[in-house]
Amino acid sequence: MDDDLGDLGDMMGGDFEAYDSSKGDPNIKPRPAKAPGLYKATSTEIHVTFPEQQQFITGIRAQAMPILLVKDPAAPFNSFTKPGGVEVDVKGADGDPKSANTAVFTNLRPGTRYICRLICTNPAGTVAGRPSQKFLTAPDTPVAPQFLHAKSTSVYIKFPDQGKGNTQEITKLTIGVAKHTLDGSDPFKQDNKPGEMSDSSPKCGELKQARIQKLHPGSLYVFRLIVHNASGVCVGPVSQPMLTMPGTPSRLREDTTKRTSSTVAVKFQPHGQHLTQLQIQYTRLQGTKSSFDKLMENGGKTVSISDPQNATEYTITSLKGDNKYVFRLVATNPSGSSVGNVLGPVTTVEFAPDQQDKSGWMSEVPQLDGKKTLARRLSSRSKAKSVKYWYVIDGRLLSWFTDTNAKEEVGYLHLSKLKRITYVPDADGQARQFSLILKGGTTKISLECASSDPNITTHDYTLSWMGSIQKALTAQSTPSAGPKKEGRRASIQPAQEDDLLDDEPEEEDDEFGDDNWGDAGFDDEGGFGGFEDEDGGFGEDEDEDDDFGGGGDDDFGTEGEVEFGGDGFDEEAEDDDFGGFE
Repeated sequence: MDDDLGDLGDMMGGDFEAYDSSKGDPNIKPRPAKAPGLYKATSTEIHVTFPEQQQFITGIRAQAMPILLVKDPAAPFNSFTKPGGVEVDVKGADGDPKSANTAVFTNLRPGTRYICRLICTNPAGTVAGRPSQKFLTAPDTPVAPQFLHAKSTSVYIKFPDQGKGNTQEITKLTIGVAKHTLDGSDPFKQDNKPGEMSDSSPKCGELKQARIQKLHPGSLYVFRLIVHNASGVCVGPVSQPMLTMPGTPSRLREDTTKRTSSTVAVKFQPHGQHLTQLQIQYTRLQGTKSSFDKLMENGGKTVSISDPQNATEYTITSLKGDNKYVFRLVATNPSGSSVGNVLGPVTTVEFAPDQQDKSGWMSEVPQLDGKKTLARRLSSRSKAKSVKYWYVIDGRLLSWFTDTNAKEEVGYLHLSKLKRITYVPDADGQARQFSLILKGGTTKISLECASSDPNITTHDYTLSWMGSIQKALTAQSTPSAGPKKEGRRASIQPAQEDDLLDDEPEEEDDEFGDDNWGDAGFDDEGGFGGFEDEDGGFGEDEDEDDDFGGGGDDDFGTEGEVEFGGDGFDEEAEDDDFGGFE
């Protein structure tokens, strides 16, 4: 009897099937499967591939394990546990494990490295395959940044560290910035000119704060985070709009045509920013060493201006006459306030109500002893001071008082006693001082004028007084006095040599000689009456440095914070209309 398979087949009949040992032996354990390869990875999934198993197997299990759980690198899966490790049954499309060539691991940790292997089973036993290379999941989707605080050209944002306490692997962190769109369209579309700033340093996953610079004042911006690693990029949601502080308010300019004893009008450029309030602060200037804030504590006032984004002018009222004031603008929005430059000091016009035929302030110049030329009088060291009085012309009566209420009379002069009016021009030919020469030629009253109104020069003010005195002398008598007669006209002329004579004996001529300029009567201290320079002496505090880059403001003192704009950052976008990022 032949002992070959064919004879055995004939003896067993058609139901006999011999086992093909080329696909494995059920009585022999499976061979170890080859290590799987990476097909693709997301933030929570890893897809692996492997060849079909050309052996007798009844089941395949695939395992994935985070590298963080490995205790023995020589036998990494000895510490495989659940949860943490993931295990799935693998079958082919036809349900047969032998035809399987892919496996999918789900519910994995984002940004985490895993190793994988296959475990094959047949009736003879179970054999674990070779471990794979390390496979990295993509980063988790970052949350939207939150507002921390802002300056006029920068915004600080905060966010969780994207490394999540070194449990997520990232290689780069990018912050996107764009102008907020009011119509609800995508702010990061290209025609909105968005910008980006990236950090690919080894500690980029530890960052928790950032400053975005070179933004526009009083403007709304939105931000988003973009996280990178070798397996992918995740773009986070767009933040809520964040507002920069207002820029430095427009420079104030005075409209001098509207200055009075109680008002000062100012002009400025419209701000056109997101402002909730625009205020003007003003205070009297007292001393030369005080800052504006210090002056505000001593009686300063703050007034709100309506329509803060479009306003261009404002008039400050209820001021005191002949006082120096300083002014500044303060612009405010929900992110903070910005203080403008100081205007001033501005001296209000001296209070001078219209009374009778003519009224106003003048100073009586004290008479000096002896004969003196103008040059000598200018160089005199006499301590005599001019005295300011309130003068009123009523008909032909000139009276002077201590105040505008005209209650305390100091003296009076009936203009019928006037011989002539003389004046001494300044070096530039301008009138400032004039004298009333009385009949007899030995008595005179010297008066000095000074206009505090920017719309009337001292020269014009002086001429108006000389003209009013002359007009008073030419006034007609009242109708009840009978036929009208033209009054005597007093002449206005330059001072003569004899007008310089006083009652005392002459003194020797000084080095200037005997100039025939007339009676000056000026106070030597301060030249022509010793007027102060209104523009000098005001000490304003300098603004604090806005830049977070100075004075240590960049260092928040907590781990994981950074100033975007330092070393180690990658520029990923060209300068846009924000001005670029440092």
